[in-house]
Amino acid sequence: MERRIDEAFERNTCVNKSSIMRAITAAYFRCNEVDSLVKFVKRAESAGWKLCRSLYHCKIMMYGSQKRFEEMEGAVNEMGESNYGIVTKTFAIMCKAYKSLGMESNAEKVMGKMLKHGYLCAPKTSLTQASLDEPQLA
Repeated sequence: MERRIDEAFERNTCVNKSSIMRAITAAYFRCNEVDSLVKFVKRAESAGWKLCRSLYHCKIMMYGSQKRFEEMEGAVNEMGESNYGIVTKTFAIMCKAYKSLGMESNAEKVMGKMLKHGYLCAPKTSLTQASLDEPQLA
């Protein structure tokens, strides 16, 4: 696959279909080649290829599974600076990566970011239906 991708770059082929980019991303994911994926994304970006959100999500998942959390956060920041922005799925991927490795405090920080960005609703602990049904004493 690498040979074909190099050939496409050498011929100045421009890929503008998300489905092709997702197929390439899936191949890197199956081989667990996050560093090759990062190199590919940089080359594709400079060549004007159409990038897609799944490229960034794949990088985040792979960095998380390899316990490379600093790089995972960097990929999230990179995604935030791109046209795609950070979405609910991005936070969910990060949260799952932290939880799967027993890093509950980091997962809770991600949940806090989700809440801050409006992707979660705050729990209604003080106003329950039972407290609303009780008569108010004056």
